[in-house]
Amino acid sequence: MSEMSQPPARQGREQRRRNRQQSRESMAMVQGNAGIKTVNNGPICYAPDGCPLLGPVESHPGLWLASGFPVGIGTGGGSGSFLADWMVEGEAPYDLPIVHPSRFSNDTSRDDCLAQITATYRAGYALSGDH
Repeated sequence: MSEMSQPPARQGREQRRRNRQQSRESMAMVQGNAGIKTVNNGPICYAPDGCPLLGPVESHPGLWLASGFPVGIGTGGGSGSFLADWMVEGEAPYDLPIVHPSRFSNDTSRDDCLAQITATYRAGYALSGDH
């Protein structure tokens, strides 16, 4: 059956399928040209203390963070609501300094950060008897 003789709903599905295929092919070409050698799915970002970074970055007006959630999307709803209220109202809905990005100073070395993050990660995935 030619596309013109197909029902309109079927024509739309076929066009969307072709569009998705073209998009996948384009992405494959872009990745190949960009020299991407490794693709990681789901890397977990940790802050040195294991708590997320949530709120404005004082040194960069207009930049807000919602990053470093070691439990994935488990805290997304509450964190999103907290951040949205803060952005709209101009102040945090309640005091929660443990997540403020400003809790870290710029004088912490990269090696110290990595050591702290590694310890946090290790503690989060420790099996009994590992300590």
